[in-house]
Amino acid sequence: MARVGRAFDGCFDGTVDGRVYRALRIGFAALLLLRSADFTRSFWSLDHHDWVEGFDFSWSIEQPPYLVSPLIPGLVLGARLTWLAVRARLGLALVLLIGIRPRWTAAILTVLNYGLLFADRYRYFHHLQALYLCIAWLVLVPECSAEGGPRAQRAAWPLQILRSLLIGVYWAAGTAKWSESWWSGDSLAILSHLQQVRGPVWRASLALLGLGGLAKCVCATELSLPVLLLVRATRRVGVLCGVAFHVLVSSVMPVSIFGAVMSLLLASFWPERRRPDCAPQREVANPP
Repeated sequence: MARVGRAFDGCFDGTVDGRVYRALRIGFAALLLLRSADFTRSFWSLDHHDWVEGFDFSWSIEQPPYLVSPLIPGLVLGARLTWLAVRARLGLALVLLIGIRPRWTAAILTVLNYGLLFADRYRYFHHLQALYLCIAWLVLVPECSAEGGPRAQRAAWPLQILRSLLIGVYWAAGTAKWSESWWSGDSLAILSHLQQVRGPVWRASLALLGLGGLAKCVCATELSLPVLLLVRATRRVGVLCGVAFHVLVSSVMPVSIFGAVMSLLLASFWPERRRPDCAPQREVANPP
């Protein structure tokens, strides 16, 4: 048990450059800002603009007919509370981006995010769940001290938790595809029929590998990325492969900001942890 305890501690000890946490905070806050409204529509069209008009889904509450299906029975916010919640979320995302009281801001944002999700489960997709978990993770990040500044070393255990989240996402996605319907290519055929996968990259990949070959490649990639990321010697190769994988996926199907969220999570594997020096010191005999 002592050996297991030491191995567990070894996964979470050490420190990391504080700028890593700042970069991740800015990235997650920027994605939440982009995803919360369509204010970039006039100069930068994004996938979620197909279903977001104004602020995130507030328009659908304000006029019938609309579907309300709370995840928690009875939790229906209504038009007014939804109007206030989505605008408060946008303002807090800007505060988080700037870095004012980031842990408290992230905590309040987490309550707002999941309050909106629980009030209407059908209007929030898996990419938002991944982003909301990342915002909640920011509550754990230690703030930089006044003496050390943003470059000071900070505890690495929150970074290890974020990395564990990414490993879990890939493992869940890969094992979910371990079925005959996916491996045969039937699932991809249905997506293609519904025009959910399309474009020149999709057509070229289909001509090269076929539906079954593409399905197996996707499943194999999602199951092999955790191995590459967990092994220190192949970690940065895994980061680059993962980013390339999400670029390809985003080029063939509308996944909104999911590729960007996953790329930020992959970036968390790039910096090295500074481990504490555990080398035993030799005893020096006292002089006679």
